[in-house]
Amino acid sequence: MSDPVDRDREPDSSEHNGHDAHGLDAHGLDAHGHDAHGHDAHGHDAHGHDAHGHDGDYSTLVTLGGSGLLLLAGSAAEWAGYSNPFGTVAFGLSIAFGAWQVVPVGLRGIWRDRTLDINILVALAATGAIALGDWSEAATVLFLFMLGEAIEGFTLSRTARSVDALLATIPTIANVLDSDGLETPTLVEAVPVGAIVAVRPGERIPVDGVVTRGASAVDQAPLTGESLPVDRAPGDPVFGGTLNRNGYLEVRTTHPFADTALARVVRVAEEAITEPTDGQRLVKRFAKVYTPLVVAVAIIVALFVPWIVGDPIAPWFDRALVLILVACPCALLMASPVAIVAAIGAASRNGVIVRNAVALERAGLVRTVAFDKTGTLTYGLPEVETVFAVTEGQVLDGDLDQPRLARLIRIAGAVEQMSEHPMASAIVRAARAHSPWSGEVTDFQSVPGCGVSAVIDGGQILIGKPNWIAENGCDLSGLSATFTSIDQSGQTPVVLAEWPLEHDHPSPGGPPRPGSLGTVSGVFGIADQRRAEAKDAVDQLRRGGVSRVVVLSGDSIGAVGAVSSAINVLPADRHAGLLPEDKVRLIRTLAAGNSGGVAMVGDGVNDAPALSVATVGIAVGTASADVAHALADVSIVADDLTRVGWFLGLARRTRWTIIANVTIALFVKVVVAVLAVFGMASLWLAIAADTGATVVVALNGMRLLGWSSVATGSAGLVDRKRFGLAAWSSHAGHAH
Repeated sequence: MSDPVDRDREPDSSEHNGHDAHGLDAHGLDAHGHDAHGHDAHGHDAHGHDAHGHDGDYSTLVTLGGSGLLLLAGSAAEWAGYSNPFGTVAFGLSIAFGAWQVVPVGLRGIWRDRTLDINILVALAATGAIALGDWSEAATVLFLFMLGEAIEGFTLSRTARSVDALLATIPTIANVLDSDGLETPTLVEAVPVGAIVAVRPGERIPVDGVVTRGASAVDQAPLTGESLPVDRAPGDPVFGGTLNRNGYLEVRTTHPFADTALARVVRVAEEAITEPTDGQRLVKRFAKVYTPLVVAVAIIVALFVPWIVGDPIAPWFDRALVLILVACPCALLMASPVAIVAAIGAASRNGVIVRNAVALERAGLVRTVAFDKTGTLTYGLPEVETVFAVTEGQVLDGDLDQPRLARLIRIAGAVEQMSEHPMASAIVRAARAHSPWSGEVTDFQSVPGCGVSAVIDGGQILIGKPNWIAENGCDLSGLSATFTSIDQSGQTPVVLAEWPLEHDHPSPGGPPRPGSLGTVSGVFGIADQRRAEAKDAVDQLRRGGVSRVVVLSGDSIGAVGAVSSAINVLPADRHAGLLPEDKVRLIRTLAAGNSGGVAMVGDGVNDAPALSVATVGIAVGTASADVAHALADVSIVADDLTRVGWFLGLARRTRWTIIANVTIALFVKVVVAVLAVFGMASLWLAIAADTGATVVVALNGMRLLGWSSVATGSAGLVDRKRFGLAAWSSHAGHAH
């Protein structure tokens, strides 16, 4: 079924400049916690070396291995009956290995952040165990803690590197063409916006841009998840890292290298850690209260409970040490970041770029989705299907061969060729079948959401929506049957009216003054084609838990109804004849009526305001206006509406994963705390439970990487500085 397009979809000529590389803040730290020397909060620089110049991973491995071997040696000596002095010495050396790794980090936490982090809590617990004479338990606590740190660092690093795998697809050299057509190999970082880059068959496209010459099939799987290559010709967008299969292309760059679509994905993944979501802030606020509260309880247990019950202090002091370890909120703080980073990685490999972690969190609550019609539910390529000539308010019969109809469409084509609106393009394409208009066209003006006006052949022409034409002084009462017929056919009526340039006209080219009389010369019926996957996309949303689907359009109710009926949208949820501000008002009304908020899905300039005020704004398609992608929270690069439901499903799964992680963390803490109070938990059990819960939370979050349907392979060694990005630390997103 064909359907119309709405008149208020204006073209966009702006370009999104994107993000700059991260700078340093007032404290000398950049957005990712790295100082001016490139060291992160854990003393690691951009290359994974610590502040002392040692390789971080190697140092950790040596420390962990030394501590573990000495712990085994001490345990063997104790088992063999040589606990003194051999066992004590071995345990002491094992403790020294662990303290060298733990104590400096804990002291930096106190000095820099004024917080008792897990490192200092573990150090206190180990010191307490030594004070009680239990050297083996102190060594075991430190070893298990370092082992958990190593496992946690591995899981986080793997999650982060899965995102970096996207960057590995972008080449380092681009062949830039000069004005004479000569190629100059240039580092991709140095390619300016607006340069022309040559891409041969089999090469990867080095930049985001628009094809200016050539045609080819491009494999966009690393970014969009599309299994088949897509055809690209002049005017079509292409993305850095995608593979040019079989044709020669020349591409004009539209974004700086550090702001390629793939680099933006990784930047968002970093922001998921450095810019916490509402849920993360809640957990952190809880942790700030939880940790000192449990430490206070531990002090009470150590100092006051023995005095109250009349027991020796040693066993209660041991229980207090266990509570100190329970006070660490590690698993709680890990509940969200690793899940969000993994979800963003999965989304990016399926053609969905999430602007920030907050959008992902809020998308998991959405139960109402509003769609723009033109260019979103339809292809946005309208065609003129019917033309009616009008004389003295009466519609004439005939076809385009009649002189009156031929003049009508030639005039309309002459005026609309100055507009880039999709409906204007449809009229221009229809006019090409006739000889071009020979008269001069002057004083062209466009009225967003209404139509266009110009002066031609000694008179003023207005082409646009019927209600706009009527507001400017035309009597359309005799055309109601024609409009009804057009609406019932699923087309959009567009009226052409003429005014003589008389004294009551305010100015040439401007809309006529209300009350001036114009003459309707013709009516066009224009229709667009509904996207093949539109119904499947809506059905998928409903299966996934979306309770309400709404269609918003500037088109007529008949045109909106044709599309809405085909995708099973209820009559009460069809809204037609909307201006951009009307869409904003409706989105706010819909959001106020439900607790989960509203996702707005659109593609054009006229959708941008609604995208910006929605709970989650989703821009769809490579042909979408740049301003729509700039203001949206989520950009779906692939021209596939089913990705909307896929993304919302991923967001819901992410939300439930975070809830499960928080539940696991709290459950383990409560169980160990209860066991500690009753003297049934040792220090090594407490640290093992805490470490185990943290690792389980991290692994559970990593499962979201499997939500992706496209494998990108290994990232290898990616120089992230090329993209204006900080290096991943082995403790990226560390909760401690």
